[in-house]
Amino acid sequence: MPASDDSLGASLDPAKRAALLARVAKAKAKRQPQISLQSREHPLPLSYAQERIWLHERLHPGSLVYLRPAHLRLHGQLDVAALHEALRHLLARHEPL
Repeated sequence: MPASDDSLGASLDPAKRAALLARVAKAKAKRQPQISLQSREHPLPLSYAQERIWLHERLHPGSLVYLRPAHLRLHGQLDVAALHEALRHLLARHEPL
C-alpha cells in the first residue's frame, strides 16, 4: 500500500522530512497535463511517427511492418477497478480511441 503524505518520512528529522515532502510535491506537479481537443477546421499535422509510417507505406505498399499482432497471457487475479481506471486514463489522453 502506498504511503500517504502524512506518513511519508515520519521517522526523518523535520528538515529532511520537509525536503522529502517538497520533492514529492514537485514530482506530483510534473505529471503530464490533459491533452486538449484540437479544432477540425483544418487538417491536423502528422506526428513524426505518422510521417514515418506514411513514407514507409509509399515505399513498400501493403507492407505489414507496422501491423504486428501480439498477445499477452496474464495469470492471477484481475483488478477490474484498476483496469477500468487505466483504460479511462488511456482514452482521455488519446482522442482517436
